[in-house]
Amino acid sequence: MCGGPIRQLLSIAQMVSSVQEETVPHLSRMAEKRVLCSTCNTHVQDNFVWCPSCGAALKDQPCTYCGQPLSPQDKTCSACGAPQHSFKNKG
Repeated sequence: MCGGPIRQLLSIAQMVSSVQEETVPHLSRMAEKRVLCSTCNTHVQDNFVWCPSCGAALKDQPCTYCGQPLSPQDKTCSACGAPQHSFKNKG
């Protein structure tokens, strides 16, 4: 059994290295896909629709009256003129 513990340590080191090689690119891709919430300046993932910190809308939302897509900054609908409530989550 000469070298048994050393072989085990080398095997563990190779497994850790393999996990690091798979994880680091994944983490860097995640870091690249971030946007800044215009309401609270929190960095959030670019696929989020709502800010988890303040509840503000990060993506276009439909007009509550006619369904026209509106940006979170719109105060009135450009299609029907209806006033838009803040897209901030009230819950």
